[in-house]
Amino acid sequence: GERVFAFFGKSGVYAFDLDGKPSWQKFVGSESGPTEWGTGASPSIYKNLLLVNACDETQALIAFDRTSGEEVWRVEAQLYEGSYSTPVVGQAADGSDEIVIPLSDEIWGIDPGSGKLKWWVAESLGKYICTTPVIGDGVAYVAASSKVIAIRLGGVGDVTQSHTLWARNAGPGVPSPVLDKGKLYWVGTNGILTCADAGTGKTVWRKRMGKGNRNITYASLTKANNVWLSMTQQAGTIAFRIEPEFEELSVNQFNGDNTPFKCSFGAANGELFVRSDQYLYCIAENGNADLAEVESQLPKQRVTDAFSSMIQGARMFQGRSGNSVGTAKIQMTYDVNNDDKISPVELAESPMPKFVQSIMMAKGDENKDGFIDAKEREKMQDSMRGKPGEIIGRKNAANRPVRPPVFAEVDSER
Repeated sequence: GERVFAFFGKSGVYAFDLDGKPSWQKFVGSESGPTEWGTGASPSIYKNLLLVNACDETQALIAFDRTSGEEVWRVEAQLYEGSYSTPVVGQAADGSDEIVIPLSDEIWGIDPGSGKLKWWVAESLGKYICTTPVIGDGVAYVAASSKVIAIRLGGVGDVTQSHTLWARNAGPGVPSPVLDKGKLYWVGTNGILTCADAGTGKTVWRKRMGKGNRNITYASLTKANNVWLSMTQQAGTIAFRIEPEFEELSVNQFNGDNTPFKCSFGAANGELFVRSDQYLYCIAENGNADLAEVESQLPKQRVTDAFSSMIQGARMFQGRSGNSVGTAKIQMTYDVNNDDKISPVELAESPMPKFVQSIMMAKGDENKDGFIDAKEREKMQDSMRGKPGEIIGRKNAANRPVRPPVFAEVDSER
């Protein structure tokens, strides 16, 4: 690899080289969807493209040249709503590649070369879809809270009747499913593990993990040989096997970290990576890190260092919660000492992630005295988008097509 990519929603898309030096950044939009949650999808790589699901920010899927950062294409539409799903690419029976994106009321197949819509399936999956589809043998398995659906890739236009293989109720919610040996496995947000037949969608078995406790789970399953890992928010990592029969092996926790774990494991070079709301962990066979020592070294400071050249041009955005209290008071919710200044210690008591706190201090403390004073606060506030009482919402939705033109229709016009 040559670069690391990150997507921070309204703050934009960032590219770094492997030494941490910024390569490029691009803004993708400043709108907000109905939930006003912000972004939730990771960028993904396809050949020379970086695919970014900017559903919340601008109702669009955008492809950037991953070397230069230049926009190659975008597909946007009014129906592009409710998707917090990472773009995935699968191969149809004819050998063509397709990007699969689930939306609130439809599932789309998009040509990665042009960004044009190839097909859609009319299926309401709910207000928001947090899961990422899994693809195997030319079939896309799309899951949401209310439903799991299997779609054969390929086709043109409305393929709801012709390409839907099966659909079933009771999906996982936030975690994505895993396809393994003809079975679909997922752990629900409620901590219940489900095994379903990938050919029919019928349930093979269900197990409540964690010794009967209700363990809220957002992370997707991870498989390592015959051992599976399920990271819960607060109850630790549950290790289990399913062959020759289901068996819980252990529950492992990070002592001293009481913040929730909401992300899935990442694996590279024999090491596992996972983060909580406070720390990033690397797990290895001979790992011996001491959490107290790590905390004393303030590892999050590196975020400010890495982003320092970008923060100066960063954009600050304001959502509904901020607008509801008015321009003059938004940041004073952090003024615990009531001295009309905001310090890093006061920001640390807020629910914001530490890297956001670092960015806010770097952006707001212009005179570098260690505080965001009243004048600096007002300047930051003026730079925020929106007016008191205004919800950013879909400012440009009316100018977008309901659905993009279909790939075959566009091709026939050339």
